[in-house]
Amino acid sequence: MTMLLRRPMAATWVALALLLIAASACGPVAPEDAPTPAAIQQPAPLSDSGAAEETPTPAETPTPLPTLPPKPTETPTPLPPKPTPLPTLPPKPTETPLPTPLPTWDLRTPYPTLAPDLPHPEGLAGCREYNFFGSPTAEVDYLGWCNEEFSKLVVAVCNGLATSQAQHDCGKRELADVSDYFIRKGPIECDGVSDSAYRQECYNQAFERWERQFYGLWEVWPKVRHAANGAPAVVEALRDVVTCLEALGYEQIDTELLFQWQRFDDPDTFDQREEGYTPEQKAARSELAEPADQCARQTGYYAAQDVAWTAEVERLYQEEPELAQPLRNEGILEILRGPETAPFLTLR
Repeated sequence: MTMLLRRPMAATWVALALLLIAASACGPVAPEDAPTPAAIQQPAPLSDSGAAEETPTPAETPTPLPTLPPKPTETPTPLPPKPTPLPTLPPKPTETPLPTPLPTWDLRTPYPTLAPDLPHPEGLAGCREYNFFGSPTAEVDYLGWCNEEFSKLVVAVCNGLATSQAQHDCGKRELADVSDYFIRKGPIECDGVSDSAYRQECYNQAFERWERQFYGLWEVWPKVRHAANGAPAVVEALRDVVTCLEALGYEQIDTELLFQWQRFDDPDTFDQREEGYTPEQKAARSELAEPADQCARQTGYYAAQDVAWTAEVERLYQEEPELAQPLRNEGILEILRGPETAPFLTLR
C-alpha cells in the first residue's frame, strides 16, 4: 500500500514543479496597488485648419518633461528557486526477482512412476516377525510393502463375509500374530469392512489406540531408561566406554551426548532438548555416535544395560502393570530376553 501511495505523491511533486517553471517564464504580474505614474503632457489640440495652436514658450529654454517614477516592472524580480529534486524512491516490491514458476504440467504426460516398495525377502512371514523395537534398521525398508500386502490379504479374506462385525473380526484374526503393535492394532484390520460408515469408525478407533500407545510409551520409556542406567553395573561400564573413547583420541567427553538413540521422548521434550544443545554439542554427538557404539560392544556396556532393563521391566510388569502396558503391547520383555542384546539399545 505504501508504494501505491508514493506514485501519486511523486506525480504531484512533478506537476507542482512544472507550474512553478511556467510561471517564471511568463513574468510576474503587477500588483493592483502599484503607484499610478504622473500624467504625461498631452499635445496641443488642433485648430480648425488642422494646425496646432501655438503655445508661447521661451525659445531658449524648453520646458523639461516631468521625471516619471520607475515602473514597477523595471525592478528586476528574482526568479523563483529551482524546485527541490524529487527524492529517489525505494525500488518497488515487484522489482525483486520472483521465484521461477513451477512448470505447467502437461496433462498428456503421465505421472512419474515411483520406485516400488522393497518386498520383504521372507514375504509376509518376515513382516509378521517385524518389530519396531526388536528389528534392525534395515527392516524399516520393507514396511511399505508389508503394510500393502497385509491390506490386500485382509480385503481378500474378509470382505466377502456377511456382516461388518464379521469382516472386522476377520481382519483382527489375520493380524493377530504380527509382532509390531502399530501394524497389529492399526487401521489395516478395518480394510476388509465393506460398509463405509462402519469402516470409518473402525479407523477412528484404531487411531485412538495408536495415540494411547504413543503417550503411554512416552511416559514409561524415560523412567525405565533412567532406572536402568542408574544400575551400578551400567555406571561402571559407562566409565569403561569413556576410557575406550579417550584411547581413540577423544577428549572432554560429555556422557549426556552418548547413546541418545536409546531415548523415546514425546515431540515437545525432544524439541526442548534439541534447542538446548549448542552447534558444537550437536557436532560432537554425531561424531561420537559410531565410536561410542563400538566401545559399548567391546566393554560390555550394552550387555550390562540389557540386564538392567530386563530387571526394571519385569518389576514394572509386576508392580505397575498399567504403566507397563505399552511395553507389554510392544513385547519389550520378550525382546530383552532374546539371545542377543536388545536392538533398541544399539546403534542400528
